[in-house]
Amino acid sequence: MIYGHAIMFLLGAGFVLRENGHVRVDVFHAQYSDRTRRIVDLIGLLVFVLPVAGVILWVGVPYAARAWSTFEGSRQAGGLPVVYLLKTVIVVFAVSVAAQAAAIATRLWIGAPDAHWARGGAHG
Repeated sequence: MIYGHAIMFLLGAGFVLRENGHVRVDVFHAQYSDRTRRIVDLIGLLVFVLPVAGVILWVGVPYAARAWSTFEGSRQAGGLPVVYLLKTVIVVFAVSVAAQAAAIATRLWIGAPDAHWARGGAHG
């Protein structure tokens, strides 16, 4: 159950970022002009999202590779025999979030219209 929950969140993170559906405090953001929102979002992606995804990738690749080298399974009796696949999801998460953040940052940088980001998200 816990592994399934983790996989759902890790694999869905890139999509949520694409849809601008992540949690944010819009106290100030909603009052900004479109240009200012784009600048704030661009800085956030470049300063926070991409570096964190990079660190997760940097640490996650060797972590998953070690698991794959032994086809790591659970240490508990009756546990999941494919822990190496679960650890690979961490790498997939980092790649999908980094790719999506780079795509959004590029659109924000060139000023391309993006309905989700221009109106403040999928629900905004």
